[in-house]
Amino acid sequence: MYRKAALPTMARGLFALNDPVGDRLILLRGYDKFFNLNETETTSPQYLQDHTRGPYEMSVKENGCIIFITGFKGALVVSSKHSLNAPLASTGLVPDPGVEGKVSHAQKGEEWVDVHLASTKNTRADLADFLESNNVTAVFELADDDFEEHILEYPPGKRGLYLHGINKNQCVPLETWDSVRVAEVASQFGFLTVEYEVKNTFEDVMTLANECRQTGSYKNKPVEGFVVRCTSTDTGVTHMFKIKYDEPYLMFREWREITNALLNGRSMTPRYRLSETYTSWCEKKLITHPDLFDQFKHNKGIIAVRNLFLLEHDIQQFSHILAESSNTISTPTPSTNKSLDDAPLVTFPTTLSLSIEDTTTKVLIIPMAIPALGKTTLGSSLMSQFYNRFGHTQSDAHKKKTGFLKGVMLQFEKKQAVYADRNNHLDIHRTELCKMFRAEYPDGKIVGVEWDVKGPLRNTAVGMSVQRIEERGESHQTLTPKKVPDYARVSGGFFKEFMPVDRRVGSTDSKVFDALVVVSLDSSTVERVRLVAGVLGWELDEEKLNRRNQ
Repeated sequence: MYRKAALPTMARGLFALNDPVGDRLILLRGYDKFFNLNETETTSPQYLQDHTRGPYEMSVKENGCIIFITGFKGALVVSSKHSLNAPLASTGLVPDPGVEGKVSHAQKGEEWVDVHLASTKNTRADLADFLESNNVTAVFELADDDFEEHILEYPPGKRGLYLHGINKNQCVPLETWDSVRVAEVASQFGFLTVEYEVKNTFEDVMTLANECRQTGSYKNKPVEGFVVRCTSTDTGVTHMFKIKYDEPYLMFREWREITNALLNGRSMTPRYRLSETYTSWCEKKLITHPDLFDQFKHNKGIIAVRNLFLLEHDIQQFSHILAESSNTISTPTPSTNKSLDDAPLVTFPTTLSLSIEDTTTKVLIIPMAIPALGKTTLGSSLMSQFYNRFGHTQSDAHKKKTGFLKGVMLQFEKKQAVYADRNNHLDIHRTELCKMFRAEYPDGKIVGVEWDVKGPLRNTAVGMSVQRIEERGESHQTLTPKKVPDYARVSGGFFKEFMPVDRRVGSTDSKVFDALVVVSLDSSTVERVRLVAGVLGWELDEEKLNRRNQ
């Protein structure tokens, strides 16, 4: 929208008055939308060289959320980009109540206003009068890790409102005060100041920007980049652009997205090699130290988790981190995808070829089916046969997914093989189990037990599932006719979503399973137990097996 520049104003954050007071039409005015170097035609180095002039004010790009403050009828009006926290009587506008019980960005910004003003013995009225008499909007960055974390860390003493601009309350053109004057206002009212330098030429701007890019810092402080103010030689008005450092900050953002995906039971394909390591590490921490992620969904603990990962992997120097961020995973092209579609199929081993004496190699067994097709019966029968060596963890016995995953791994403390009993009908379920297991037992073995849900008897799969749900009645922990009246629809949904093992060479499944057996829907429990025991190379007690499954 902003790139096309077809709007009457490029202002990003603009609040107009329904009933203008005197000459004042605009309540609050943010900057004109500005873009990153090389993001648009007007931010290409050549354009900036030819169409702008100095002085070039380079201010450090703080990392938080934007807050606008102005004065109106003697009162302060505080806003984020989208919502006001304004006194109703002064503006006639309705404050945004936000989410019940949650402090909005505008409300948190207003709390910090009081803290800063108190440090200089100023009052709200003093600030409101100053802003109203000058008919300007003060533009801040709210940086408060106790409230909301972003990418850069703000320790205590560095948190609060950073004043980085003061704009005239008019629609067009943008009139913004110079950095010297802005810094004086910040000092007067106790706000945090944004560091800046003034350069005479565009070449000087790029020299400093490139120097800081190498170290990721400015005056020994980590920075994400700079915001640059200059003058357009075509219009004579302020022209702004930013120089933003992509790395390692895009990699850090990917780690945040990976963590949120894992917390929501999803997986994502990483762009960075180090992100693969982070994913495995994170999956393990979710099981062993789930408290690390208690506040993650509320944008808290992000930096602590990241720093712990870097510490435990001895990646402390910025140069090392930056080097890791340059090691990316190539994105498959359409032709690559086509070649995978045409790839030959894997013939999975049906035995692990473990020696009879091998009692230490850990084995994860992953069943893949839809509800009520005999997964738990198979697991129980195997445990009855090999009690001293075989563990069985049921997903239905755990209220949370993390409890199930933790239960699987705990079994390995005493057992050689563990049966991860849940449907595992989606590839992400299989992947999270495999990654978790490999992180702890890199030399362990993984066996897939795939019910042939979409094979020759596919048309009977749902009917078989529904019938057995009805036959077992209310004895199941979760899926019963009384607890889930629409159980037939649930079974149908699982069938629709069921993802058979991907047997193409190069697929994820082809890389994680060391052996695979396929269970026919009409096979007996005895036949299934023999299949899995055969993979493990363990000798069965046939008499006990037949007696148990008569």
